[in-house]
Amino acid sequence: MHLWREPDYVEDEEWLREFISGAGWKFAKTMPLSPHWYTLRRDNAQSDFDRAVMAIRKHGFSSRYGGVDYTILVVDEDKYWTMGWPFHSADCPATGRGADCHSANCTYVLNRTFYQPS
Repeated sequence: MHLWREPDYVEDEEWLREFISGAGWKFAKTMPLSPHWYTLRRDNAQSDFDRAVMAIRKHGFSSRYGGVDYTILVVDEDKYWTMGWPFHSADCPATGRGADCHSANCTYVLNRTFYQPS
C-alpha cells in the first residue's frame, strides 16, 4: 500500500524504500502513548536523509495530529513525517547558522509509525 500524491514518481518510491530499510530506527520510549520510531539526520548520510525529507514533502499529504498539521507519506503499512528546523531555511534556531549546519544541535527528525486511515 502506498499513498503518493502523484503516481508517476516510481524512482523516488523505490529509492525511499531502500533508505527506509537501511535507516537506523529507534523506538521513542519517552512517548509510550504515541508509539513511533525515529531516525536523526546526524545518524544517516546527510544527503540521503535530505532526499528522504524532500520526497516526503513532495509526495505526501497534509494530516493533523495534536492540533498540528504535518505532511505525511504512507509507504506500505507505515506513515512517515518530518520534524525539526525548516529544511533549507536561512537559519537553524539552535545555532543561528545556515541550513548547511551539521551541529548536533541542528537535529532534524524523520518519524515512522503504523498508518491507520481515518
